[in-house]
Amino acid sequence: MSAGGPRGSVPGRRRHLAAPLGVIISVVALYFAFRGVDVEAALMRLQHADPLPLIAILGIIGAQLFLRTVRWRALLAIAHPVRPLRVATLLPILLIGYLGNAVLPARLGELIRAFLAARAERHDSGVVFRHRGA
Repeated sequence: MSAGGPRGSVPGRRRHLAAPLGVIISVVALYFAFRGVDVEAALMRLQHADPLPLIAILGIIGAQLFLRTVRWRALLAIAHPVRPLRVATLLPILLIGYLGNAVLPARLGELIRAFLAARAERHDSGVVFRHRGA
């Protein structure tokens, strides 16, 4: 046994399974997003496109996600003021929730987001469910 617990413990296995599972989900999502897309035509259009609007849109989307994450952090800090989560911790949770909303019915991504935030805060999911925002 090591100081971190028995070798092959369940949390350790989960951590090792999370990365491959994330890659599989990403590949499947990319398949569904790009199926039926004429790649040659898309690349041709990108070569002739003005990059400035694309850069501007990416900046706006990044700012929007950052501000939504800060807002959600503030809402969660009201519910659990002892240890507010970092924006860097909440941003992936927010994005996973958006993905869940896009591919699952009935805005189930909100439940996923609340569950992941509660797990990151190490307390009961009910606090996050009552104060979900963004």
